[in-house]
Parts: sequence; structure tokens; C-alpha cells
Amino acid sequence: MHLITNAIYELLGECAIPLSDIRNAKEHADLFFHKIDLDKDGLISFEEFVNWCKKDSNRLAEFQKFDTVI
Repeated sequence: MHLITNAIYELLGECAIPLSDIRNAKEHADLFFHKIDLDKDGLISFEEFVNWCKKDSNRLAEFQKFDTVI
């Protein structure tokens, strides 16, 4: 998860609002991980991920953007 968060921070660069510091990527990843890992077993199951996504319509909308072809 840290690798993914670091990559996102690097891609956003100075375009992120608010401006993000790559040093915060680990803290950001840890925060999201703990929010998604509902049973606190140190793993995120597919069900936990889907349930987390369903809790917020904005998350679903963001993931639906991946369904489009550029």
C-alpha cells in the first residue's frame, strides 16, 4: 500500500490540492489501511474493500472512471 500511495503522490506532484509532501505518503497509506481493515487482522479482504467503497458514493464514482476507455 505504501508503494501505491508513493506512486500517486509522485504522479500528482505539484498539482495536488492541497500540496502534498511525499513524506506524508506512509502516514496517509497507514490511515486508509486501518480504516479499510475492519476486522484488524492486518489484511484487507476483497469484502472489506468492497464494503469500504460502498460507504461513500464519491469513492464509487472515482472507481467508475476506470471503466472508461481513453
